[in-house]
Amino acid sequence: MTTKLKITTWNFIFFTGISFYCMGAAFVESFVNYPLWHIIGKTDTWISYHTALGPRIIATLAVPALLLQLITNILLIFFRPLAVPTWMIWVTLLLLLIAIASSAFIQIPIQFQLDSGYSTELVDHLISTDLSWRISITIIRCILTIYMLYCLLKYNYKNS
Repeated sequence: MTTKLKITTWNFIFFTGISFYCMGAAFVESFVNYPLWHIIGKTDTWISYHTALGPRIIATLAVPALLLQLITNILLIFFRPLAVPTWMIWVTLLLLLIAIASSAFIQIPIQFQLDSGYSTELVDHLISTDLSWRISITIIRCILTIYMLYCLLKYNYKNS
């Protein structure tokens, strides 16, 4: 096995794994964590809870979701399995960049506002924009990743 084939194989495996890890983590954040913020509401613990939660989310979701997916997706441009169409690599990268922009310009500013105090309107806005931009994009990216995996398996099956 050549070095390029090893890099291609391991990068694709890591890309696939991190994509699904991030989808699961994003689902927990969006469908479990955010809606429960309404239960905490305007209590004395809101600010300390929210400011303590932020660094943990960054370490377990934001870094893998944004940085590791970005790196592996860019590497796929240069180390693409032959069976995977090039356009799929570019579409997954474009979708990820849209999700990153959404995080940077919509969700993160809302999170900073919530550090100062709870707001039902801000939490609802965070939930709706998260579903519209990040979750929908994550689902589409994972569907494309499944199709990439299908293309690769089909190619390997035909050539074995």
